[in-house]
Amino acid sequence: MSAPMMSVILLTCNRLGVTKQTLEYLLATTHVDYELVIVHNHNQTKGAQQVHDYIKPLKLAGTGALKKVVKVLNKKNRGVAGGRNDGIFRSSGTHKVYIDDDILAPDCWAEEMLSIVEKVPQVATVGISVESKNFGITERAGLKFQNKKGNIGGAFAMIPHRTFKRVGYLCEDYGVYGFEDADLYLRIHALDKWNVYVHPMKAQHIDPENDKEYRKFKDNVYDKDKSIMKAFNNNKKRYIKGEGLYIPYAPKI
Repeated sequence: MSAPMMSVILLTCNRLGVTKQTLEYLLATTHVDYELVIVHNHNQTKGAQQVHDYIKPLKLAGTGALKKVVKVLNKKNRGVAGGRNDGIFRSSGTHKVYIDDDILAPDCWAEEMLSIVEKVPQVATVGISVESKNFGITERAGLKFQNKKGNIGGAFAMIPHRTFKRVGYLCEDYGVYGFEDADLYLRIHALDKWNVYVHPMKAQHIDPENDKEYRKFKDNVYDKDKSIMKAFNNNKKRYIKGEGLYIPYAPKI
């Protein structure tokens, strides 16, 4: 069987309820041939064990758009960058898509992403926004999209094959939670390419209130661990010089 058009990497950790909802929507809204790679980061909590016990025996019919399922069951929390990288490394699809475990995909999302990727070579990554704010509209090849002048949210995004060949994997220098999305933007910016959102399509974040708590936690991590910002600034200097833009698969966490 030839490689599917996409590999969708679903990263999850310890939230069984939202993981089930995300998976249900993904199966119902994806109509382009794809491979599903489920990555579970085990953080040694009861919630994580529940997700592990759900995923391990899970059987999904290989019919319709879903052609293959790959399971990556990490014994420790490899973080956002590490978990996504593990999924990408084990994937076989032409384009790489990652989605968080609390995002409900809108119908026909894949067709919209692929249309932009195929018709607008300047685009390096394309996502479905969960941000409340909208960004400036750009029109190319008869398509309208939001051209964000910065990193798009990593909750639901596609890295086309042409981009992956040039930048590789996410940077794992920032620990379990870090600047992996911003780091990817810097490497893409150094290539003079764009990060865009499909317009006007939006994805639904299942629990935005929980996200606020996550933001507080993340900000607290940055405040306490100055090495994360130091690593980001050091990498930024290298990328501006055109150095280290391609990151191979080399787990660090």
